[in-house]
Amino acid sequence: MKYIELVLKHTHEPANYEFSYKVSDYESGSDFGHAENRQDDKAEGTYFVVLPDGTKQVVEYEADKDGFKPRISVIPADTASSRAGDWSY
Repeated sequence: MKYIELVLKHTHEPANYEFSYKVSDYESGSDFGHAENRQDDKAEGTYFVVLPDGTKQVVEYEADKDGFKPRISVIPADTASSRAGDWSY
């Protein structure tokens, strides 16, 4: 019987990336997005969703060795609807 030895080397390379997406579909009423960038052990980003009543919920966050730290805001429908498509990364 032959045995195969498998040696895995785990190298811890720093994670460095950036991504973003936005969905804005008038027919379905979908309006949401997410953007994040990460350098080494720290990620920062924001995501949002516009609810059916027009209220926009936004979460800005940092995540690092000390945990996930969100800052949550709610923009009422009367002001969110005029800014729903205005979201930059």
